[in-house]
Order: sequence, then structure tokens, then C-alpha cells
Amino acid sequence: MSEASILDLAGRWRLGWQDPRRGDLAYAESPADEQLDWLEAVVPGEVHRDLERQGILEPIELGLGALAAQWVDRATWIFVRDVEIHAVPASAQLVFERLELGATVYLNGVLVGTQVTAFLPMRVEVAEHLHIGSNRLRVELDAGQHAVTELPAVGYRRSVLQGPDKRQWLRTGQSQFGWDWSPRLLTIGITGPVRLELRDLALRLAEVVPVVEVADDHAIATVTTRVFLANDSNAPVATTVRVELDGQQQRVEVMVEPGESRVDVVTRVERPELWWPRGMGAQPLHPLVVEVAGDGAGSAERRELRIGLRSMVVDQSAAPDRGTLFRIVVNGVPFFAKGGNWVPISLTPNPVPVDLLDAQLARAVEANFTMLRVWGGGDYETEEFYDRCDELGIVVWQDLIFACARYPMRVDWFRKLVEAEVRHQVRRLAKHPSLAIWAGDNENAWIGQDSVPPGPLVPLIDGIPVKEFEADHAWFEREAIDLAAEEDPTRLFWPSSPWSPTGPDHNAGHEGDQHPWSIGFGDVDFRKYRDIDARFPNEGGLLGPSTMPTILESLPEGHRFYNSFAWKTHENEMVMRYQPNRYDGLLKEWTGRDAASIPLEEWVYWSGLLHGEALTEYVDNFRRRSTTTGSAVFWMYNDCWPTVRSWTIVDYRARRTASFHPVRRAFAPVRVGIVDAAVSGAAGATVWVHNDTPSDLALELEAGTMAFAGPVDTTRSAVTVPARAVREVAHVAPPSGDPLASAYVAVLRDGDRVVSRNRLLPGRYSDLPLAGADVRVRVEPLAGGEGEAVFESDVFVLGVALDLEGDNDLADDFFDLYPGMPHRIQWSDPTPPVILFTGNG
Repeated sequence: MSEASILDLAGRWRLGWQDPRRGDLAYAESPADEQLDWLEAVVPGEVHRDLERQGILEPIELGLGALAAQWVDRATWIFVRDVEIHAVPASAQLVFERLELGATVYLNGVLVGTQVTAFLPMRVEVAEHLHIGSNRLRVELDAGQHAVTELPAVGYRRSVLQGPDKRQWLRTGQSQFGWDWSPRLLTIGITGPVRLELRDLALRLAEVVPVVEVADDHAIATVTTRVFLANDSNAPVATTVRVELDGQQQRVEVMVEPGESRVDVVTRVERPELWWPRGMGAQPLHPLVVEVAGDGAGSAERRELRIGLRSMVVDQSAAPDRGTLFRIVVNGVPFFAKGGNWVPISLTPNPVPVDLLDAQLARAVEANFTMLRVWGGGDYETEEFYDRCDELGIVVWQDLIFACARYPMRVDWFRKLVEAEVRHQVRRLAKHPSLAIWAGDNENAWIGQDSVPPGPLVPLIDGIPVKEFEADHAWFEREAIDLAAEEDPTRLFWPSSPWSPTGPDHNAGHEGDQHPWSIGFGDVDFRKYRDIDARFPNEGGLLGPSTMPTILESLPEGHRFYNSFAWKTHENEMVMRYQPNRYDGLLKEWTGRDAASIPLEEWVYWSGLLHGEALTEYVDNFRRRSTTTGSAVFWMYNDCWPTVRSWTIVDYRARRTASFHPVRRAFAPVRVGIVDAAVSGAAGATVWVHNDTPSDLALELEAGTMAFAGPVDTTRSAVTVPARAVREVAHVAPPSGDPLASAYVAVLRDGDRVVSRNRLLPGRYSDLPLAGADVRVRVEPLAGGEGEAVFESDVFVLGVALDLEGDNDLADDFFDLYPGMPHRIQWSDPTPPVILFTGNG
């Protein structure tokens, strides 16, 4: 078997378009090409970006560009390229890694394949249609809207808003049909690599899946390398499979029958270097090389992977209080997940902008993340995403791409399509050590607790009545579990998120995972997070402003005011869904300010201060409960386009929003917090420390109260906190006098270094008698040319803000000052930083 010759078909293609009013597709390709004014497409790429580049569309992110572009998904787009062939081999396979969405492919005028999903590669044998010389390849693509015209929405949608596009039938990123934080923009294009594979023999290496098991004592790791071979001929082929790992080489001689075969090669690694999540250890990645050769010739195909050796299980044993735990255990050590939900990083995320991907993940590391949940309404991410998570030690919770809907799993063709999709994606991603958990979908089981919306039922689809959500979702609870276990036996498959194994409440707090959305929509009083007990909270949050540059990108001239037309276009839907506006009310109650009456910069400051306060409450509550709670993962980390307000701590250009640094501090490896002791029936407050490091800590705690006008009244004590543990370390008596004039305070020190600090305010900002800010700032040089900016005040200062742009690399921002306690941040400029805002006025 000779080595495959790969013709990479990336690059420039001709691009044309047709719609029902502007010509018939039959005339799209004529000898003189006069029927279309051909444009240019870049492959891999996406049609909206092609049109932007050629000036046909305004940038879709900016202003009203996304609204003006919505005609694009009603058209059919024609991609044409000529391919030179010098010899026609026995096998020639045309491979599209990703097509969006409805695709019809012609070679030399002959229909060779169709595709209706973005989540499966398209591979077709085309040798019989090739000839020496120039060959014309033509791909017709649409957004899937024509295919679903006659398919029902009633019985599957939760509301009429989910009806027009019928996304439940379309296997592509679900959020592109519009979500509360993203506009409707359906991607179209040859969005993945495309190639022509030429072989003398139709045998290929289809996939490599390493199954890793680590002994409890870590003395040995067993790697079963599953080598999937595809024999596309009609006769058996003699083949040699070679696997190399950790200096060990193994060769297996096999006879590959027609169709798909699997060869398992077992390698045992003694005293393995283990892969650990960030903060628990290193992330060594071991090269795994697989080669396939046959017929006595040289190497046919070679695959190189980098794999991590680790065990990762979910502890669901009985909890010490009630119900069961839900805790990820890595190499025998419990892991507390800190992070957020990951959504597509662009309105057209495929192909992925790698520089933006790297910037977004660098921000996650900066914010002390250890987990990202790839949310089920988004997309299966690219290899680059998972590779980076492997390298960075960021653990991944992976939803299958189903969200907030009822899907037609009882319809035979749809279910078979999904089964092929899941099998492919599980095989593709199982090699990544960062991947911890598979989940079937986002919130489908939870919303299934609701009744089917009123309306006439669809009588039959393929002879099956559509009337019950539960029967459709049963596939995720049974068949999907078996399928995932077959393809990836070392990971948990969780049928939905959230999910409670004993039901019927799939968001119950005593077992499984939770989405604590009792706060964030109709009720925005984030102090109520303090009462929420959950086992594995992995979605919940509040809205906050974006950065100033991104807000200005969203608002063209004439729209740069609160609630303008462009503002509403880039606003989060949840703000407008509830009346009266809950977030305007939150701002008014906490600050006394009216959103429509203050400058944009002031709105960003105050709304951002509240957003940071809310997410800090979320994180601190679950860290405080880490004896029985396994995570603090909020909604959501990143954005896909410029917004004026969103759930995120970074905007779509990876700028830090106002809530970024408060979350970074809340996720620090060692965190001190304060909770009102009334939760345990006592007066005063309790100070706790969560040590999320692998070492026991002996530190000094300064805890007590501070009058807003000064001074502090604290006591120092030595505290010890074991590794990976939370401890209550002090009780603070209530302050005397006016209860609104003082706050509880705790500062944790290692020598002269402040490790963590926190405060517990007695009320809303507007309730507090804050004095005018009198902040003194100086720069102190340090050895090596570095320096520190030192902030001091004799009174409590709320929310010192240095930056609203979000792309300045500050060591800290949106921080408080405690009376008489200097606060230091790294600062290399000899000129002191400028304070833009404080909450004291």
C-alpha cells in the first residue's frame, strides 16, 4: 500500500449566489460563466466574512450590521473550484471536515454527495468521476431553512420564538438562531478543511482513540490505543499497525476486512508522569505515534497525538448532610472546579480565529479558571481549543449540542444522524486529557418538567405522534449512555445538565449538577446566593456591562445613548423580557442612579461594580460550601459579538469587563470569605478560608469590623487550613452603634504579603453612609526595575476603578480600600495610576 497523496483544496474559490427570485440553480454554471457575477470565497471560511471582505456587507458585529445581513441565509451559495489531476488512482476520496449546512456536491457535473449536518465530516469516493486534467468541483450550500420548511415546530418548541427557524431539526450551532446574548445569524460555508485523498489502495487510518487507565497507586498507567481502520474496497487487506508510546514500540499484523475495523494495542507505562488540572500539578503530554502500512510497501498513514495520563472520575457517594456528592476526582484527589461557560467566540466561529482563541484562554488562566463548560447551545469546539485546554490544565465539561428544546429523537432519520454525530465527536475528542464529563444537552430534561406548550399537536411524523417530550428525551437517558460508554468507557456520560438521577426535579440541590437560575432573571437580588446549596453548580449569573470600546462599537453615531435602537439590538434579551426592567431597578436600588440619565461611562462603572459584586457572591457561596459542593462555575465566560450588556467577564475581543478582577480575586487559590452567622442562628459573622492548593497552609488572619469613616477594629490570629479544604477560622461579634455604618472585614496574610481579603457589607451601596473618597496613591520602586502602586485611605472606599477599556494589563482593578490598610498592585510606570471612579463619589 503506497502512501496517500493529499491535495489540499483550501484557498480561493469562486462564489456565486441564487435565490428563488434571482435565477435557477440550473443556470448557475454555464460554459461562459455569464450567469453569475462571481465573487471570491476563502476556504475554509464563511460566506458573511467573504461578503464583508468584498464590501458587500458592512461588518456584521458593528452597529446594525447583523440585522442588515439576515438576507444571506435565505439564499443558496455556490462554491466552484477547478482541480488538476495528473493520474487517477484506485481510490480518490473527497473530504470536507465541515460544511454548513445543507450541502450538495458535484464533481464534473455529477452529483457525488449531500450533507445535512455540520457535526460530521463528509467523505465520498469520487475516483470514477475524475479524469486527468482539470476537474470542476461545485458545492451548493444553504443554511438549512429550505429543508425544514415542511417539518413541524409545534410539539418541539418551547415558545413561538423558537418556531420560524425550526432549529431543533438542524444539526449546527444552536445559538446562531438567536439567544438572549446573540443575534440570529446562520453561518454558511465550507467552514472546515477540504482535501482530495488519492490512494492506490482504499485502506485508511480513520481515527485513533487512546483509552487511559491509571492504577490507584499511580504505579502504572495502561493505555489501550484503539486504532480504527477503514477498508473501502471489497477485499481484505493485510496491514501492519505500529504504535509507539513512552519509548515502547509495538507492531500488530492484521487482516482488515471491508468496512470499519478496530485494532487495540495495549501499552503499560510504569511510574507515569501524571497530567493534573491547573493548580493541582503539571500537565505533561506524552507523544503517541500510530502508523499503518500494508502490502509490503512503506508507511501509508501516520498519526501523532499528545496524550495525558490521568484518571478522572465523578464521586457520587453519599453526602455528609443529605443526598449525594457530585465531585470530580483526578488521580484520586478531589478537584474543585472554578470557571465559566464557554460559548462560540465569534458569530462565525469556524474556522476558529486562533489568535482570539489564545487570547480568550489566556484571560481564563489569568482569572484563575480551572474549568470551562462547553455549553450545549453552542458548538463542538475545534481541535485547537481542546489542545490548548490540555496544555493549560483547564478541565472541560462537554455538552452535546442540544439546548433548551425538544428534539425529534423518535424520528428515525434524525436519530440515526445524531447517533453518527455523537459517535464521531466522542471518538474525536476522547484523546484529550482535559475532557472530564460528557453531558447530553443543556436543560432539556429540566424544561421537560414543564408541560408541552398549548396548541394543536402534530398528528404524525414518520408514523409517530409527537405529543410527549419525555419519550424524545429518553434517548439521552438510555441509548446515548450506552453509545458513549462503548466509545469512551473511562468518562461519565451525564444525560442532561442539570440532571438529578432520582428525579423528578432535575435541578434539585441535593444531587447531580445544578443551574441556580432562581437569581438572574425575574429576581436579581444576588445576596440570595448566600442561601443556595448545590452539589455542582455549573450555570448561573447576572448581567453586567461590556467594556467601553465594545459598547461604542455596538452603537454608531446617533445611537450612543441608553435604549437607542442599536442599543436594543446589542442588549441582552433578558433585560427587556421582564417588566419593569429588573436591572434598571437593581441599579436604582443599589446606587440611586437612573440608567437613562447618567453618562455611559458612569453606567458602565456602576453596573460593572454590581456585576462584580454579584458574581463574587456566587463564587464565595459555593467555595464556602466546598465540603459538599464540587464547583463554582458561572454563566457565562465569553461573548460571540459586541454587546452593551451581557453575562460575561470578557468581551468578544477578550477585553476584561468590570467584573473580571472581582471574579479573578474570588477564584484565587486561597480565598477568605465572610458570611452572616445568622445562617447558623448566631449573631455576628463567620470567617472561612478555602485552600484550593495541594499544600497545608499556616497563615495569619486579621478579622473584625471597620467603620466606613474609620478605623478598623480587628484581631490577629494564626490559622491553619489543610490542602483542598475549607475551614471556618474565626467568629466576629457584631459592631456596636449604627449597623449600617460598619462592615465586617477579613485579611489573610503570609508574612507581609496579603494572600486574600474580603468584606461583608451591611446593606446596599445606597444604604451606606460613605464619606467622600480621599485616596492617596504613590509608586514604590522594587528591585529589578519593577514597582508597586500603593493606594491608601483613612476611610472605606468602595470600588476603585482604574480602567473601563478592558485591554490594559492591570494587576488589579475594581477593588475596595479599607481604612488605614494600604493596597498594593504591581505597577511598572513611575507615574501613579489615575482613578476614574470610586463608589464614594
